[in-house]
Parts: sequence; C-alpha cells; structure tokens
Amino acid sequence: MNSLQKILVPTDFSQESINGLKMAVGIASQMNASIHLLHIIDMAVPQNIEEIEITDLNLVSEQDLQHSEKVMLMKLLKETHTKILALTKEFGQVKIHAHVSFDRITYQINQFVEKHDISLIIMGYKGTSGNDSFLLGSNAEKVIRTAKVPVLTVKQAVKEVNIKNICFASDFKEVPKTAIDLLKKLQKIYGAVIHLVKIITPPNFEISSITHQNIKLFALESQLENYTINHYNYYTEYEGIISFAEEKKVDLISMTTQGNTGFIRMLKGSIAEDVANNSMLPVLTFNEFA
Repeated sequence: MNSLQKILVPTDFSQESINGLKMAVGIASQMNASIHLLHIIDMAVPQNIEEIEITDLNLVSEQDLQHSEKVMLMKLLKETHTKILALTKEFGQVKIHAHVSFDRITYQINQFVEKHDISLIIMGYKGTSGNDSFLLGSNAEKVIRTAKVPVLTVKQAVKEVNIKNICFASDFKEVPKTAIDLLKKLQKIYGAVIHLVKIITPPNFEISSITHQNIKLFALESQLENYTINHYNYYTEYEGIISFAEEKKVDLISMTTQGNTGFIRMLKGSIAEDVANNSMLPVLTFNEFA
C-alpha cells in the first residue's frame, strides 16, 4: 500500500454507522484522503443498474422498472439523498463521495472496493447484539473475512481521533506488507507507540526468550520504530488480546486474518469476530491472503 487515498464507509444511517464515519473523517483529514460513503438498499438489483451516484437519480428511468417498483425505489433514493446531504454538510471538512448500490451487502462492498480502488474500509459495528440491521455482527464479520483491503470496525463515537497507542497482536509469521505499511502510516501521523504482542495460551506454550527473539526479528525486518515487545499469558487468545489492550490503555487493536480459512495461525478460529464483538475499542484487521 503506497498510498491511502480512498476510504470506504458503508452506512445504514444508524448511530453506529455515524460513529464509523466520524472515525473515517478523522483519519481522512490527516491522510488527505477522500471518503466514499456507500448505502446499500436491501432489494433486488434493478435492471441495468448496479451502482449509482446518489446525485444521479435520473439514472432510474421508467423503462427500467415497473411503476410500483419505481415509486418505491425513488422514495428510498430521495430519503437516502436527504440523509447523505445532511452528513456531507456536517462533515464538510473532507471530500465525501456518496453512492447507492443494491442487494447483497458483502458482495456489493467487495465489488465497490475493487471498482473504486479503495484502500481502507471503516465501518460502524453493533456486535452480535441489537436488532437485525446492516451493521449487525454477521455482516461486519463477513466483510472482515472477505475484504481484500484492511477493515477498521468502530463501536463507540469519538470526539477526536488521536491514536497514541496501537496493539498489534500476531504470531509474527508471514505478516502482510499491507499491515506493516498501514501501521507505520498511522504511527507516523499520530506519533503512536506500537505494542507488539503474542498471546500465549496453555495449548500453545512457548519459551519467553524465543517469543521475544521472534518479535524482535519481525520488528527489525519491518524497520519499525517506537515499539514495545510483549508476550502475554492468558486462557484464550481473544481474551488475552482484549486484556492486554486494556492494560496498555491502547487506542486501537490490530491483527491479521486468514480470511475464509480461519484466523491467523496463533489466533485460530473466529478470533477477529470475538475481539470485535467483545472489545469497545476500534479493531483493525488485515486479510493475510488478500
């Protein structure tokens, strides 16, 4: 990742999605990036229409839809247009491009990323509780597992994005360059300390000196600066990550994934989802095999 110029923010206009947008605006303003705000309408894709700019309502013509469908769709688009205008006005300090697409959420997000050369996805996240909605756990988890770019999930609203301490949990084997590059960018912009940590659980015991040596080698090869080396003992990996992050008072948790094959070697299973569901901190994930 040589640049971070385009940030995708999926939105359903809930408070959680606004929290994600606020985080995106804070990062975009520091990185001189633009934001692509995407609302996905949960209905079948109209004929000849896959994605539209929210300002191009005239793309939906009489010949594309039956009358009843057109009335419903135009109503939805106009409501979306009003809501997005309000957001672009509220967050006018950065460039925001607004889009609407239709049908399957995860598919549309991944297609949008490829089509528009997106560098980062930032999305609000409700976790697994709450009413069924666009940003309920299952949708966000699918995005985390399938996205070809880093995904930052955000639960809480932030008044100001000020990332001074970053936790990076890994086994420090085959860490994608994308992860290293973005972490270094964030560190440089915010003057952050990166806390490198491997969680040691009873089933994957490792001698501390070996763990320290492996993390040190990773830091040197990655040319990291201003970092700490940590090994942290806990019952499970995801609980260890959250506990370590709380002890260090970090502002951001980051880790790598193996997409649909499972979580990183030392974080097997659904650790990304577990961390995102149970921590109130922003969680940044990188797909190892993207």
